[in-house]
Amino acid sequence: MGTLVCKVFFALLGSLFLGWDAVLYSRFVPGNDLIWPILVLLVMSGFMLALLRPKWAFGFLLFTAPWLMAVPLLITGGSTHPMHVFILLSVLSGLCWHELFAKEPYEPFPGQTGWLLWILVALVGTYASVSRYAPEWVFSDNSFFSQIVNDKEWTREKALTYVTFNATQLIAGLMLVPFAYRLGNLEERSGGNVLKLYFRMWLFFAAGCTLAIAAAFVQRHISIEFCANRSFYWVRMGRVNGTCQDPNALGVVLGLAFCFGLAFVSSWKKERGYTKLVLMVIWLALCALGINYSGSRSGFLAIVAALFLFTLGFFINTKKILRARPLVRLGMVALMLIVLASGAGMYSMYLVKKADNILTGTTKSPALQRRLKKDIRSIRNSGSILRIFNDSRRQLYPRFAQLTAERTWPSGVGIGSFVVELPNFAKYEEENLRAPDNACNFYLQVKAESGLFGMLGLGLFIGGIFLAFAVSWIKLRGEELELVRLWTVFSPLAVFASLLFLGVHQEVMEVNVSWHVLLGLSLAYLGAKSRFLIQIHHEARAMAFIGVLLLSGVSFACYRHLNATDLNSERRRASIGVMGDEGFYSWENWHAQSKPWRWCGKNGVICVKKMNNYASFELISNFPKLGEDPQHVTVYVNGEAMTNVTLSTPGESCKVTVPVGYALPFDSVADQCVAFRLSCEKTWSPCDYGVSGDERTLGVAMSNIRWHKEKDPEGGFYNKETDPRGVVFSWTKAQAHFEYLGNRRNFRLKLRAGNPFLRYYPLSAAIYINGYYLDTVVLGDKLWRFFEYDIPDDITLRKTNLVELIVSRQWMPRHYGFSDDRELGVAVALDAWQPAVTNVLNEAAE
Repeated sequence: MGTLVCKVFFALLGSLFLGWDAVLYSRFVPGNDLIWPILVLLVMSGFMLALLRPKWAFGFLLFTAPWLMAVPLLITGGSTHPMHVFILLSVLSGLCWHELFAKEPYEPFPGQTGWLLWILVALVGTYASVSRYAPEWVFSDNSFFSQIVNDKEWTREKALTYVTFNATQLIAGLMLVPFAYRLGNLEERSGGNVLKLYFRMWLFFAAGCTLAIAAAFVQRHISIEFCANRSFYWVRMGRVNGTCQDPNALGVVLGLAFCFGLAFVSSWKKERGYTKLVLMVIWLALCALGINYSGSRSGFLAIVAALFLFTLGFFINTKKILRARPLVRLGMVALMLIVLASGAGMYSMYLVKKADNILTGTTKSPALQRRLKKDIRSIRNSGSILRIFNDSRRQLYPRFAQLTAERTWPSGVGIGSFVVELPNFAKYEEENLRAPDNACNFYLQVKAESGLFGMLGLGLFIGGIFLAFAVSWIKLRGEELELVRLWTVFSPLAVFASLLFLGVHQEVMEVNVSWHVLLGLSLAYLGAKSRFLIQIHHEARAMAFIGVLLLSGVSFACYRHLNATDLNSERRRASIGVMGDEGFYSWENWHAQSKPWRWCGKNGVICVKKMNNYASFELISNFPKLGEDPQHVTVYVNGEAMTNVTLSTPGESCKVTVPVGYALPFDSVADQCVAFRLSCEKTWSPCDYGVSGDERTLGVAMSNIRWHKEKDPEGGFYNKETDPRGVVFSWTKAQAHFEYLGNRRNFRLKLRAGNPFLRYYPLSAAIYINGYYLDTVVLGDKLWRFFEYDIPDDITLRKTNLVELIVSRQWMPRHYGFSDDRELGVAVALDAWQPAVTNVLNEAAE
């Protein structure tokens, strides 16, 4: 029964990959007459190879990874084309269908629980991002895909495209790990050598990298313009992309290939022959040259770290060094001295000065040399190596990633959404970003997008790998050859996990595919040497699986909450002040109506400047069968459903009055706007019912918006009270307001909170005057606190000014054993205000 369930699962999964492949191409990829036949041929080739010969399918992926994502750039007009994404999905589909005919049982790999948690959280995060930028009401009317969602004028369509491909790359890459692990595991069971398979797969990868190096050489010396991204920064620095998406992708891909290639050199044996060794060394030199062309410091650091581990591996096994030939011993000692000198140079100011004097930084210098020159000069001027990490520009994106993680924990902002939401977060912090960018740190990227649950899954996954290595190292002590092989497998993983993960380049397709295939093969070797780690009892696996599902469910609930509040696109649009309207037709006059109206379709959204606390407008419809089939309309304010309206009489208007709050009341926003959305249950066309020749699809007609003050006579305050010390005060509700008379710019407040657990969960209260944000105060105890402000000159004061208090949460004393069943906000003392203000509040409270 279990086998049947697994086969059905793989059949459905394979069909899902093929279906998603078709959806991606049909909806998000622009057509190209030359790309289409090439893509079909490659997709079918990948699927058939995976179905019949999985080894060749993995080799095909590794060979095409360094160049197929962006090539042929000459065919596509110099812009990248996500061709490799489609091939990866077709290969995954073929691998799933291949599992239908497999007879060998599947074994879990080291870190599988963490991998499962991470991939499930990624799926939930993908749902969150897609449902945010393409909710159901948007899909019902595709015209809304042109709606703006961030401060850099990204449309819903652009955000959805970015999120979709970002998530597909991440999840599809992660899915390669168990299939690659199974391939290596089957190789070992059949009596083969998993390290030989590992090396053969790397050769495919190296061949693809060689093409990228050759393209970089051509681009650098023959000046053929086929760079995917022609930004001024890269052109000015003379950086090349080879055939990868961008220079950083090229550098990191070659750094990854260098790490794995050098690991095999470290396990070189005499019987392999010097010819192969010399060829490998030549290829590594070419790889370093390609990294130099790319200008990637991440690739450069990968070389330094790989060389260090390479040398360390030889010196750990002293017997191998002593038995090596004199020339090899001399070379190893010289290499170790070079690495030590390089390491010392990073901390010795003397060597830093020497390096600064030796390195040139002219416009004709290689890009990497100029970038290193800049870093060394920063170290020399500041006297500390930490200067390169404290660079304000470099720290800008990590700071926003940390800010995003703090605001959206524990679930994160959603897969791919960090780049979309980054300009909005930047605007709140009054930072000017030229363009959205990544977090400059892979761990922070995961933390910002997947939150605590994503970091937990990633930590368990990587922790399982390192634990498997530690167990294998202990078990194999004394077996010289096995320790060398173990070091061969582990050293590239250590470099990439500790160094290259510090960049966000893990998410680019070239690196993503290569890394996960080679990682899966590495896990096959580590798993064979630490088998007891994966031979867990069925009950333990079931408990771990249930725990993963529970955490994923909690993550889903958190995303739902975020999408309904702070990260709702309409609320976010209102908060960043992107005004406009979509889904509405032009204004028109009816014969029986004296005021102008305008029709909307099934949905209509308007974002306007907030003028007061309440807004009203009228809705009308002349649908002939309205009495038999009433029109139901839901009115949303800043993405939150406020009221439902039913129109049942043709030509009869219905007045709608809704409270209008602030989109994000606890953040400083320059232009306070509000977004209204009308969502109609049905639409109709006048020409279909003989009303007129109008062929438009209509929902309801809306009048102009009118603004007025809140009608609450108490202003959101409860009756006056007196505390044991004689302080006269009034409790607020969730939102309260009062009139501030006069134009004096010195303003005082005396507030107190009464919420239980304030020490652990402080209360925030936002203060507005005449619709302008003044401050957010935080109350962490039950003491009276004075707050005094000098009202800025850019806030216009009138004879009567409106002051508003908005609290982050309320509490009910009855829940804590008292008889009071009111919902309380903050207590506002009356004796701290100027007499005019006090009198106004006294009258309101009485």
